[in-house]
Amino acid sequence: MKKLVVFGTGINAQCASCMFDNIDSPEYQIVAFCSDDEDESIDSFCDREVISTKELLDSFPPDQYFLFVAIGYHDMNSLRKEKFLYFKEKGYQFASYLPSQFRGKIFIGENSIVYDEAIVQPFAKVGANCIVWGGALLGHHCIINDHCWISGGASIGGCANIKEQVFIGLDSTINESVVVGERTLVGAKAYVSKCTNPESVMIEKSTLIHRLGVSDFLKLTKFF
Repeated sequence: MKKLVVFGTGINAQCASCMFDNIDSPEYQIVAFCSDDEDESIDSFCDREVISTKELLDSFPPDQYFLFVAIGYHDMNSLRKEKFLYFKEKGYQFASYLPSQFRGKIFIGENSIVYDEAIVQPFAKVGANCIVWGGALLGHHCIINDHCWISGGASIGGCANIKEQVFIGLDSTINESVVVGERTLVGAKAYVSKCTNPESVMIEKSTLIHRLGVSDFLKLTKFF
């Protein structure tokens, strides 16, 4: 079994560890979590020790340990991209996770995770350093390029092309064959039917808050 160090001590690292830990025939064994050297306030996480980046480089050589960088979508995935490239330059190999029903049927790059309950159609491609949450749909022949974040419930149409460092929000829809430009932000429930330029932003308006408070509203309706 391959030894794995997860970089990160937040909710994304916690969620990723569940995928690596809870499969029937695990390929990786998480031996430690890693945090930046300046953050020494945590000594254990998810029942494993937490090491610094310096300790990782000094005592966990890349010929013996794999990494998974479990960082969120901060600054359009830039921080996760920065850490991924930093450790790649140091010679580390990266773990990826793909639900068993898709293994051998689609392409997934290094340091990427497709969570259980996602739907992935034939010939979809997920690049390096991507996060695809459960409930997302990746249509046939779509391409998710490197350093992207696909939220739960998002639907990517067949043959769509999601360029690097794109964020796709909850329950949003990308139409078939649409090209989404680099570093585009697609907000929750947005519908993208045409190709976008790089650095585009698509956001749906939030549902309006009712003028009545809940107590007054309940007096006027029998449905709650």
